[in-house]
Amino acid sequence: MGILLLLMSFVSSFVQYSEGLRKRWARCAVIGGFALPIGILLEAPYGVVGSVVADLSGLAMVVCVIAMLFGLLRHMGGSDISKGEVA
Repeated sequence: MGILLLLMSFVSSFVQYSEGLRKRWARCAVIGGFALPIGILLEAPYGVVGSVVADLSGLAMVVCVIAMLFGLLRHMGGSDISKGEVA
């Protein structure tokens, strides 16, 4: 997850969201990235509870990455429109 967060930090300046929304998605990704290994470690002693924590934090990471991808695609589409290209 650390590599994924590092890559997201490189492209975050190209994501066409407001600064607050960008920080919110980044915060969600960091929380999910830290909670995922904790959930995996909790699976052995607590079973289903640890599995739920790991699954939800993994889902949070996937949602954050998809949201950043949509923002990046908005940026790329906006640069095409400003050039006058027709889809």
